[in-house]
Amino acid sequence: MPLFHPLSLQRIVNNWYRQPASAKQPSCWAAINVALALAQQHGPDHLNPIVAQDVNLAECLENAQSVLAEVLAGNLDLQTVQILLGLGILFMGAKAGDVRAPIIFVSTAVRLAQAMGMHRRDAYEGIAPAEAVQRRRVFWIAYILDRDVAVRTRQAPIQRDDDMDLDMPPDDDEIMVATGINHTDTDADAGLVNDIGECGGATTRFNLFRARVELAQIQGLIYDCVFSVRARYRDPGETARLALGIRQSIEQWKARLPTALSVDVLSSHVHNENDSGFNISTLATAVCYMHSLIMMCLDQLCRVNSMELHWVEKVLSYARGLGDGSTMTTFASASTSPSLPPPSPQGWDLLVGECREFLRLFHSIRSKQLTFINVQLCPFTSGLLCISINSFLNFEDVNTLTDQRLMAEAAAILSQMKEKTQSAAISKVLEVYEELNWHWILLTAGLGP
Repeated sequence: MPLFHPLSLQRIVNNWYRQPASAKQPSCWAAINVALALAQQHGPDHLNPIVAQDVNLAECLENAQSVLAEVLAGNLDLQTVQILLGLGILFMGAKAGDVRAPIIFVSTAVRLAQAMGMHRRDAYEGIAPAEAVQRRRVFWIAYILDRDVAVRTRQAPIQRDDDMDLDMPPDDDEIMVATGINHTDTDADAGLVNDIGECGGATTRFNLFRARVELAQIQGLIYDCVFSVRARYRDPGETARLALGIRQSIEQWKARLPTALSVDVLSSHVHNENDSGFNISTLATAVCYMHSLIMMCLDQLCRVNSMELHWVEKVLSYARGLGDGSTMTTFASASTSPSLPPPSPQGWDLLVGECREFLRLFHSIRSKQLTFINVQLCPFTSGLLCISINSFLNFEDVNTLTDQRLMAEAAAILSQMKEKTQSAAISKVLEVYEELNWHWILLTAGLGP
């Protein structure tokens, strides 16, 4: 995402080293360190090796935070918002499952952006075009992160859609990104994907940044539909209608993605690395993150995820009625097991399909930074949970063998993360996976009823 404009950042660096110590601005020091930390955290393979060796992520974060109070007490400007958003991004995956720091940084950034009028068209009157473009992009990044935090915390977004009138990022923006597929050569910057197809021919141009904003709009609908006070008193039929509308919006969003960004294409090309500034692995990582967000939206609509286990316990009770599996998990079972499996929640098949796509793309990415794993740990855990349940309930599904491989790889990763995080949610999901896998073996071996 285009948080810092390259030329503007270059001017900040030049000014910092040319000015005497008495004239140095704390905001410049913070911006430089945030930019270095972002480059180290999200693109170390693209840094000059000498620079990458000298950049210490923890030191950059410490430097930026050491002057944060002075930055916030100074003039309200675009750079202050950029610094806060950068810190929000950096802390989003710093610790698995911990979004407290991103809540503070992103929320403050959104409020300051609102104070600057960045969400209103009239606030851009009289501003130089280049500055206006930067402000709009930074606002949309704040909008995106606001909804990322909201969907993770199950709280309302700060920026309401009915309290803004800013135009969406244009489809034909000047920011460019090369996919790394078909050896396409373009200027790598931030948001537009060029796809010339497998055999050449017409070029398809796609604004990945705009797509990310559109996905954020959908994310913002989840809270009102599922977690708001209003949702508690809403008629169940109306809630089901709203949830169906959100699912349809997600399917329409996915249908607009070009073939170059499909899971099949990305996972098959992910090993064909090149020396360009924006390679296929980087693009696959970005798309994988979007799939994780879609998965969170869908599992929250279904109320089936690593944090909501009510329906899961019903499935376990049914499974235990098929054989003696009571020692496989610590979950409490019902006194009597039902003779039929519990009905699947609305949208279950769509959720399972998204789990498969997300896990496939996740597993295909060879170089996984710890931040990449941490920020997607919750949907990743829920993905294993949902596919485990589906494999048991639909043990004759044509995707059974593929699902078994996906689950085995996911369970191996989660076992390692359980040792590092001591997460109760991960432990529970692994228990469910092991028990349902045991029942699946019985059923597929012909030992089940």
